[in-house]
Amino acid sequence: MNERLRLMKLSASVLGKASLRRSLIGVLLTLAMFPALLAVMGCLGVTSAPIGDPEKSTVDTKLSGVWIGKNVPGFLIFEPYDRRTWLATIIGLEPNQENKERLEALEEQEFLDVMVKELKAGNLKGEVAYVHKAWLTTIEDVQFMTWEAKLLVDEDYGQTPTSWMIMRVRRESQDDLSLDFPNTELDDLGTVDSPYEAEGILRRNIKNPELFSEEEALTWSFERWPRGDYSFVSSILSSLGIKGFLN
Repeated sequence: MNERLRLMKLSASVLGKASLRRSLIGVLLTLAMFPALLAVMGCLGVTSAPIGDPEKSTVDTKLSGVWIGKNVPGFLIFEPYDRRTWLATIIGLEPNQENKERLEALEEQEFLDVMVKELKAGNLKGEVAYVHKAWLTTIEDVQFMTWEAKLLVDEDYGQTPTSWMIMRVRRESQDDLSLDFPNTELDDLGTVDSPYEAEGILRRNIKNPELFSEEEALTWSFERWPRGDYSFVSSILSSLGIKGFLN
C-alpha cells in the first residue's frame, strides 16, 4: 500500500465512516476541503489503480454539460476532451455562514432549491476548482466512471497519479445524476496493483450488497443545470480566473 493510501485509511478509521455519512453535507459545505475529504473517505471510492481504459472508452454525450449538486455545494462540469474522455471539473461554491447553517439541516431537494436561489441572488461565490480526466467503463452491465486528478505537482511523485476515484453512474432521468462511491475495503479493492485486479473484484462483487451498502458507500447527487443559465456558471469561473469557458 503506498503512503498516501495508508494515510487515507488511517484518516477514515479516526473519523469513523458513520460519522462521515451523518455529517456529509456539513463536511462538503466547503469544497476547498475536497482533498482532505478524499483522505477521510479512505475506503470510499479511492483506489491505487484505475478501472477501464481511457483509450478505448466512449463519451456518453448525455452526461456532458453542467450539473449542480443536490448534496454538494457546487457544480460538476463534464466537458468532452475527445471522443473517449471528459475533463470533469468540480467547482466549489462558498455559502456565507448563515446559509451554511441553513444548508446543513436540509434534505437534498430543499438544499438544491436554496443553492439555486442564493446563486441567482449573487450570494454564493466560487471557492475552488478541481480538474480530473474522466472516462466510462461497463462491468457486468453496470456503468462505472474513473476520475484521475490533473494539474498534479507533487514533490515525491511529480505529475504521476498514484490514486484514482471510481464510482457507479446512475441516472433516474435525463436531468438527474448520481455517483456512488463503492466500499473499497471490500476484498482490498482500494489497494489493488492493476486495473485487471480492480475490475475482477468489482465483477465478483457486483451483486454483493456490501459493495454499495448504505453503511459502506457514499453518493453524490446532481441535477442538470439549464443551458439558459450558463452565464451564472461562467461568472463563477471568471471569479476563479478561468476565462473563456462556457462562453
